[in-house]
Amino acid sequence: MFKEFKNKSYKLALITVLAISPLSLQATSSGGIIEGSSESSSAAIEDPSFEKQIVRINVGINLIRINTDILETMPVSADTTWVDEIISPMDYNAVNNLEDVKNDVYYSTVNITNLIQGKYLNIRMSPLEARLYWEASILYKNARNNNPDYKLPSMNQFPDITDTKSYTSFNEDEKVAIINVEATSSNLYNNVEAAVISLLPEDLQESVSSAKAEYDVSKEELDVAKSNIENIKAWLDDDANSDSDERAEKEEELEVSKAFEDEKSLAFDEKQSIYFELLASGAEAIESNFDESKVPLAQKLEHLLDAVDNNAIGALSMFAAAFTGMGRGYGVIDDEVKAMAIAQGLTTLIGNQKEFIIQRATRMGIGTLFAIPNIGIGSYYASAQLNKIGKYQDVVNAVLEAAEVAEEIAEETTKGAAE
Repeated sequence: MFKEFKNKSYKLALITVLAISPLSLQATSSGGIIEGSSESSSAAIEDPSFEKQIVRINVGINLIRINTDILETMPVSADTTWVDEIISPMDYNAVNNLEDVKNDVYYSTVNITNLIQGKYLNIRMSPLEARLYWEASILYKNARNNNPDYKLPSMNQFPDITDTKSYTSFNEDEKVAIINVEATSSNLYNNVEAAVISLLPEDLQESVSSAKAEYDVSKEELDVAKSNIENIKAWLDDDANSDSDERAEKEEELEVSKAFEDEKSLAFDEKQSIYFELLASGAEAIESNFDESKVPLAQKLEHLLDAVDNNAIGALSMFAAAFTGMGRGYGVIDDEVKAMAIAQGLTTLIGNQKEFIIQRATRMGIGTLFAIPNIGIGSYYASAQLNKIGKYQDVVNAVLEAAEVAEEIAEETTKGAAE
């Protein structure tokens, strides 16, 4: 228990440091904490840029999105190889050779606009951004895994504040699909969450699965309620509707919707509490119901959950770094927009560079307006993922700790018999 508390407190303390310290550790690890510390350092000393903060916010949201697919979509077993790839050291050469990286809207054109502004020209992806592409190239069909007819999810998809799902999921695209997953010698589970539940004693799995289903439904209902409120707010904030005859009706609808959201929020809190309490009870029961056959799956999940945990921490680090950099970036927004306008008229542009610069200008307008809300909403979902991942780690650790106890007992028994 103390170990668990200490680990969580350590993470929270480091995230706080990332938000306020320009003297954080440099990126020397694949973990979200260390990679994120480099991001916060960069935000405090780099050339002022508001656009760079918009990029950081979007990277943080993409880390949340990829975590959603890892936890809820990717089939997993004790011998699935994609997990081994995710937790392996990142291959920077492979990342740099991805077509999506070569054609990244920002990085393929930022040196052009920086030259116009007289800024630093050697702009590269941060370790967190590179890891995002690395994991995506493993999870989704693309040329790198011999699926040239498919592509990675768009990393330039900006969230829609009126659709909360856009903060946790990539846009649907017929050219985007997860890889085919098989299990050669063990059970294949629909996703990580189902695999975690399978580690519990058999007599508890059905009740936990039922609680999980109710938790999912209540979460979906809450997300819909939140989206409805943002839709109404967007309508009210639209200058075109300032004198509309429907305004009073919409304002009343907003109050009703807020009350409905409060109701759904309470229901979600209740369902989440039940689900997490059942997971905790199941984890405690593992010690007296240890099943050695579940150890290989627990070992596989241990490292995978560490990876998604790092992603969630990395997302929070991105949001913290963006918040740090925004203060310095506000003063150069006009300069950045002007540079993009000038760049669009250059005759030296090649390939899709003009189109990319136009996309950057569009994102700049939307991003400037919604930067603060997106940091808040993104931080909410990243924190929620960290909370849930922690519950799953407790179950996995319970299996591994029980295995250690069983091994120690066996060693003592063998030693006693020999004497």
